[in-house]
Amino acid sequence: MTLQEPDLVVRLKGSGWHAELVVDPPVSAESRTVQFNVPDPGSPDGVRLISTGVRYTEAHSRQASHWQRWHVKIYRCADRTDTEALRYYLRQQASDVQGANADLPGEEDRAPIEPPWAVVPVHIVNTDGSTEILDGTVQTELELAPEDLLRQVRGVYPSWFGDDVPSPDLYLLAVSPWMKQLNWAPFLARPAVQQLSDFIGMGSGLDALHRRGMVHCDIKPDNVCRYSTANSSGFVLIDIDAATRLNPPPAQLRLTPVWAYGRVRHGQRSAQVLRAHDRFGFALVVLCTLAGREWVEKTLLTDLGGGRRAADERDEVRSALRRRWQNTAELRWDPLIEAAVEPFGREIEHPDWSALQWVNRLIDAERACVVRRTGPIEPPRTQRSEAMRRELDGIRHSALALPGPLPARVRHGYETVRRRAWELAVLRALLAGVACGAAVFGVVLVLVVIVFGMGG
Repeated sequence: MTLQEPDLVVRLKGSGWHAELVVDPPVSAESRTVQFNVPDPGSPDGVRLISTGVRYTEAHSRQASHWQRWHVKIYRCADRTDTEALRYYLRQQASDVQGANADLPGEEDRAPIEPPWAVVPVHIVNTDGSTEILDGTVQTELELAPEDLLRQVRGVYPSWFGDDVPSPDLYLLAVSPWMKQLNWAPFLARPAVQQLSDFIGMGSGLDALHRRGMVHCDIKPDNVCRYSTANSSGFVLIDIDAATRLNPPPAQLRLTPVWAYGRVRHGQRSAQVLRAHDRFGFALVVLCTLAGREWVEKTLLTDLGGGRRAADERDEVRSALRRRWQNTAELRWDPLIEAAVEPFGREIEHPDWSALQWVNRLIDAERACVVRRTGPIEPPRTQRSEAMRRELDGIRHSALALPGPLPARVRHGYETVRRRAWELAVLRALLAGVACGAAVFGVVLVLVVIVFGMGG
């Protein structure tokens, strides 16, 4: 009879929250190799290259908590020196993200595990059983007796990686709340402006990262997810493996070239260029939502020859959007297009350029795209159609006067129609009741006259 292995439980504890996560064995036997360029003042070029195996699995909370499902990365390093260097590097990344998340506006009593976030928070766990404290905000540890942990490391972890290494201090766990991947529309003939407000938290988070001297460095559609809680929802960045600090300047970068800012593609690495690289990726993601991911890839990011792309020139982006979003009798998209092309120039290298403020300008520009008709829009009016026109005009004026993006105004219009329909229904019922009462009174009156008349 084989004894069942004890559950590998990760304990997380932060300000105002805690979680106990049961880690599942990886389903797939495949692992991938990831390389990290870790700062190392002792090396000739100031960088230590760490190559580590990575396996992916999941964990679930065994008690009611903010998140029931968690994403888990298992890193396996070649030796203890690499493990210690990688642990310090990942901890620094996680600490920077925690700080940026704490800078975001929200409820004062909001727990750090609750969005909005700049990036989904990651917690680093030591598999040697020691407790990890991240800047005094998050404490992590494994709930296993040392002998059980050692047995798992010797008998379970090596099977996950296909090796015989028994040492627990060659492994690290990185756990983070599980986020929902997005299904990107390939092409959109009309801009999906209803999702603009979902970028407010993400834009604010990107600004917060930059204020703390950190860049994500790999902003692309695959690294953007949606979160949804009882209190809020929106888009958020994931995967900070490529994130780096601006001071000291990074000697090497991990990024996805096709989504990279033009000056980064040409080898420039200054702080202002790296911030612009993040902002450029953010702008492309917003356009993927507005116009479609496949359209962005084929129209803006395809090499036109000599390394030139439409996305690297503002006029090219403007022309492409004008061709994509044809004006209609009711709407003209020029204000939205002018706001959308703003990040495709050198202005995004300015230290004070704000992703959040740009999103707000997009929302304002979308409102400016509404053009009221001036000609007749209905057949010859009857008394009844005239009354309906007055009702519709009142609803239209109310919606246009409401501040905020299109979805809020649409909801306001629906609510106004629903409320007015209820008022008219109540009025009709009252009039019907009065008419019915008058009819009954008339019948009674006739009967009284007949009876008394006959009696006379």
